[in-house]
Amino acid sequence: MLFPNYYLVRKNQVNDFNTLWEHLGFQTQTTPEETFNVRADLIEEKERFVLSMEIPGIKEEDINLEYKDGVLTISGERKLMKKADEGEQDVRTHFQELNYGKFKRSFRLGDSISDENITATLEQGLLAINIPKRAEKKSKIITISKDKVGAH
Repeated sequence: MLFPNYYLVRKNQVNDFNTLWEHLGFQTQTTPEETFNVRADLIEEKERFVLSMEIPGIKEEDINLEYKDGVLTISGERKLMKKADEGEQDVRTHFQELNYGKFKRSFRLGDSISDENITATLEQGLLAINIPKRAEKKSKIITISKDKVGAH
């Protein structure tokens, strides 16, 4: 499938993945409680889609994957290592640039998805979700019988 040049020109824009995802016929949504945006890539192969998300510093047990009623939801939390206000007098935060908190992304999967065998792996901060495609239904050739229909 060829994508319009629009996606190549603006590929670093945060919302472009959502736009592309919706262009392919899927829907995505974020929630008000999310505190940082998790970037994602979608790759289509012959028999599956692969959804990849950068989530460094998040432990496997802090990630939730749920598929329900056609919607795949990925949520989790990156926990703050140590805060200056946790009671330690000798700890001071000079600046904080890393994002911490909760995230949540939901993707409405299309009709071509087989939800039975969705799998996920987490390796070096990259979450890869394998979403198999449903086998295409082939047309069935119907032969005309020589028997008379409704004949007694």
